[in-house]
Amino acid sequence: MNEEKLGEKLNKGIEEIKNIKMTALEKKQVFENVINSPVPTSQPIKNPYLFFSFVSILQKNRLVSVGIIASLVIFLSGGVAFASQKSLPGDTLYSLKVRVFEPTYSVLIISPESKARYESSLATRRLVEAEILANEDRLDGAKEKQLNSLLENHTAALNATINQSRRNKSIDQEKGDDIVTNFHATMNAHARVLNLISEQKDVQDNNTEDEAVDTTVSKTARENADRVRETFKNDTKKTTEKYQEKKRVVQSIIDQTNIDLDNSSDHSPTRQRIIEDTHKTLEEAQQYIKEGDEKDESGDREDAYGDLLDSESSAKEAEIFLKTSLELEDNREED
Repeated sequence: MNEEKLGEKLNKGIEEIKNIKMTALEKKQVFENVINSPVPTSQPIKNPYLFFSFVSILQKNRLVSVGIIASLVIFLSGGVAFASQKSLPGDTLYSLKVRVFEPTYSVLIISPESKARYESSLATRRLVEAEILANEDRLDGAKEKQLNSLLENHTAALNATINQSRRNKSIDQEKGDDIVTNFHATMNAHARVLNLISEQKDVQDNNTEDEAVDTTVSKTARENADRVRETFKNDTKKTTEKYQEKKRVVQSIIDQTNIDLDNSSDHSPTRQRIIEDTHKTLEEAQQYIKEGDEKDESGDREDAYGDLLDSESSAKEAEIFLKTSLELEDNREED
């Protein structure tokens, strides 16, 4: 009797699986993960007992089992994974997105560099979600707490991935610096955008109290950005010889953002504030280059390169802040 019931359940499950299809986006994501995976240099000999070994691993290694089961959830969930991507804290599908789908995609990423960039992108996604909620007056204490916790988790995962990769040399120095600098710049830029939204809401609500406009999410973003930057700030010995090359790249970011500023109108107080803040950040970036040049000329090359990375972070922060803030202002004016 039990065997008959089990057989019926299996047949029913097989039929359900046959009717499940992946969306075009999900197929693309899986394809990209496969394409970006490193190709082994040697071909292992096929084990005739591979299936039994696989089952044994699943039984002994809980982590592997969870990863594979979660992967199956992604494949079998169809449009749910796609639908969850636009969910926000407080939405029904949000927990499924951040607790199942995103961690599973991370497990499927083999390249350490790609994994580090993915965790960084998740942290950025949390800040964008906070911006959307704040703009809609829906960023309450409970949602901030949830986003703060997720930001901490993404930062810890990013740190762990870079640390391990640098120990086994699976990410070279220049790419590691690029990941850290981008994370630092992006976190700070979006933290400023979030504060700008809070200020606008205070003005709309006629809140004239002299209070700090920092949300807890923006504070967490800044703290995590600084934590990651300080962890790897002095680890620049292998790339100091590329000082001039890196300087040209940073200067081009500064110059292009200045051009974007010249093409931006400041007819509203908010736009004027955005442009002024961006100018200040670009001035900081230019000052870091000046200090780096002085240290480089005196032979202090490692500190000089560190200043150059600070300059790059400030330049990218200005670039991201200007673009994101002006887009938000455009949307607000259209509404």
